[in-house]
Amino acid sequence: MKILFIFIFLILISPLFVVSIGVSPTEIDFKNLSNGEKQKRYFTVFNTLDEEALYSLNVKNNNHIFYFYPTEFSVPANENKKIEVVVEIPYGMDEGYYSDIVYITEVQKSNEKTSVSPSLAVKASFFVKKQQLKEISFIEKLKNSPEFNLNEILIVSFVIFIGAIFYFFEKEKSIFDCFN
Repeated sequence: MKILFIFIFLILISPLFVVSIGVSPTEIDFKNLSNGEKQKRYFTVFNTLDEEALYSLNVKNNNHIFYFYPTEFSVPANENKKIEVVVEIPYGMDEGYYSDIVYITEVQKSNEKTSVSPSLAVKASFFVKKQQLKEISFIEKLKNSPEFNLNEILIVSFVIFIGAIFYFFEKEKSIFDCFN
């Protein structure tokens, strides 16, 4: 009984403040994805406080497959913020179920005495399906390659082609001049 009174006494004398954070949905399932695929989904963070709050996102495994934007943000009192979740499946990823958890944590103001920060979690998951091998054309490879811009390649190819035509006609002209 003494322990109960001591606990109640400590609660009453310590400075308390109300914190509230909400999130919806709490799980994002990207379903079946293939190697090289990229998709986006969203979740919403709710601030039910009567003042603006600052939040940060921390990814549990940080496996560089899931990306969350923004990673630090403020939400006005009684409002919400939409957070983008992007999944990028690298080529060569094994078939299987993958998931990660992002923690949404309220960043406490430095002048507050309490260091407890409320947090919620959102689980993001997907399944990499077995791919059938298919032949990818050279143009498709160029389109998907970050090092090459297809428009630049086409322009350079066109300039080389026009240059070859002018060169050929200059050669032909000099050959025909010999016969005249």
